[in-house]
Amino acid sequence: MLDLAHGKRFLPHRAATNPARLASIVLVVAMIGTACSSESVAPASSATGGADIQVLGAASTASPSAAAEFSYTFQVKNVGPEDASAVTFTDVLPAGTGYNFATLNGSAAACSMASMSVSCVVGALAKGTQATIVVDLNAPVSAGSFSNTATATSAISDPQTGNNSVTVAVRVDNPLASCASPAGERTQVGLVMSKSTNTAGLFENFAFSVGSVTYTVLTNFYDGSRPLSKVVNLDCKQSPVQFVQVANYVNVTGVVGSETLPGASGPTPVIHASLVQVLTHKDR
Repeated sequence: MLDLAHGKRFLPHRAATNPARLASIVLVVAMIGTACSSESVAPASSATGGADIQVLGAASTASPSAAAEFSYTFQVKNVGPEDASAVTFTDVLPAGTGYNFATLNGSAAACSMASMSVSCVVGALAKGTQATIVVDLNAPVSAGSFSNTATATSAISDPQTGNNSVTVAVRVDNPLASCASPAGERTQVGLVMSKSTNTAGLFENFAFSVGSVTYTVLTNFYDGSRPLSKVVNLDCKQSPVQFVQVANYVNVTGVVGSETLPGASGPTPVIHASLVQVLTHKDR
C-alpha cells in the first residue's frame, strides 16, 4: 500500500479469479492463434490420382558380337493409384539392328513392327501389375555403341511422366569381317525394305536402303549373263536354306549401276548381286 496526496491510499489490483472469465480469455487466444497459423502456412497438396506408368529395361548382353542375336526385356508397370487403360508400348529400334520378333507376356499377337518401330498393345493394366515385352534383334555389323529407348503411355492421366521411358545402351566391340568380294565389286550393308519376285516368279529382288540411297538388288541371273547370286550366313558359308527378311540388315556384294527396270518411268539405282550375306546365324 502506498501513501498518496489528500490522504488517499493506492491498493494493488488483484488478478481476476473467475473461472468462466479465464476460460473465455483462453478461447479467444486460441482462436487468434489458429487464424494466424492458417494465414501463414499453406495446406499440403493432396494426391492428384491417375496411373503412374513406369518402364524398366535391360539387354540380354551389354556387348553382343557384330550381327549376333540378342534381346531387350522391358517391364511396363502401373504404380497406381488408379487402374490404367489403353496402355501402349513403343520401341524405335536402333539404326543398324535387325528385327526378329517381339512378344508381350510371351505372345507375339499384340506386337507389330513397321518402319523400324515396334508397337505392342498392352491394353488395361491394373494398379500394382506389370507387362513384360521382349524385343529380339540382331546387333549392327559395325563396331560402336548404340542406345535403345522404349516408351509406354496410357489413356489415364499420369502424375509422373518422367519415368515413362527407359534407355538401354549396348556396345559392339568388333565389326563383322566381310566375305571375300570378287574383283570390281563393292560390299555394302543396308536395310531390306521390301521384296518382290520377277515376272516368272523364279527369284526375289529386294529394295535395299543404304544411307539416303535405296537400291533395287537384282539376284540370280538365269540368263547366263552373270553368275548366280549366293546367299550366305555370318561365317560366309552357304546353308541349305537362307532367307532375306524385310526389316533386317544384310551385306550385299555386287556391281552398282543405274537401270530402267520393267514398269519404271526412268532409271533407278541397282545392284547386280553376286553375294548376299544374311546377318542372322552361323552354321554349327
